[in-house]
Amino acid sequence: MICLPGFRKPSNATFVFCVAFLLMNLTGPSVVPCPGWTQQSRAPDESDNRQASRRGWDSVGGEESFFATVEGRPIGKYEIQYLLRKMRPVSESQHRRIQHWLSDDGYPEIPIATREALVQQAIERQLIYSYLAEKGLLPNPELGEEAWSEHKSQQSHGDQKPIVDRERFLTQWTVDRGWDQYVQQRADQENLKKYFEVQQERFDGTQRRVAHLFVSKGDDPEATLAQVQHWREGIQSGAKTFRQLVVEHSEGSTAAEGGELGWIGFSGPMGKAFSEAAFATNVGELSPPILTSQGVHLILVLEKKEGTIPLEQRIDMVRVAFVKELWDAIVQKQRQKVSVRQFEQNVDGQ
Repeated sequence: MICLPGFRKPSNATFVFCVAFLLMNLTGPSVVPCPGWTQQSRAPDESDNRQASRRGWDSVGGEESFFATVEGRPIGKYEIQYLLRKMRPVSESQHRRIQHWLSDDGYPEIPIATREALVQQAIERQLIYSYLAEKGLLPNPELGEEAWSEHKSQQSHGDQKPIVDRERFLTQWTVDRGWDQYVQQRADQENLKKYFEVQQERFDGTQRRVAHLFVSKGDDPEATLAQVQHWREGIQSGAKTFRQLVVEHSEGSTAAEGGELGWIGFSGPMGKAFSEAAFATNVGELSPPILTSQGVHLILVLEKKEGTIPLEQRIDMVRVAFVKELWDAIVQKQRQKVSVRQFEQNVDGQ
């Protein structure tokens, strides 16, 4: 975990809030900024990188320091604050917290887990920018100049601290607009229909009745995974039955009932990793061992109930999933082609 001077490890409650809040507000397609860096009219050199690694929130050569660079373009305080401004708080307390983080005094108080998620999101968005630029999909820059003028006017009449760097604002706007245009082209009715047909069980209300063998991951999750895989192979060879191993070894609350959990859908009530594994497993078969935040699961699919909900009733859900997978696929592709560097900062500032 990357730490900054003066920060402490977040509590579990803080971490849960950070993850839930960021997942709700920082999914890729909903907030897409842009990279690009001309504030110092040069790319950061090794001296800058070393200073940034030591100082964390401090400045480098009179300018902000960096948490990462993508193709030499930095991610610093500006990008973090831009993402914070794009958040959509769901309560007054969250709104006040974000406004505090945007202030000079509050910015260093951003929890570690939140900051790390913001940095990773900023990296992904710069990778998206690289893809759009590579494909010639960046929007009309004249519209960006109009947006800049409007932004300056709004800031001068508001109580928010003005964003004074024109070019960094313009690059942020460019990717926002470019991604929206790209999504409009790709997420048309025909592509959404094809996606629904391939992924239909995710959306049409299909359910699976499942049982699981559950053990906590302990101090060595890899060893636990290997142990559960060994049990799985024993079931497949006929040495033991699934129920026998559940009764003997499962730490789940339904172990006495053979680990049965009842009916689940793709969207709940189980977590994403569990549901994805269950829906990728045929009736009567075992999933591979699945590691979740709770521990390791071995899932047996007992029965399937076909769903009947049509695309028309799930179109918004399908579109969100399609765009998220599109985003993830582009990010993964660009990571193989684009130089990404992250700078580790320690709590003692070294």
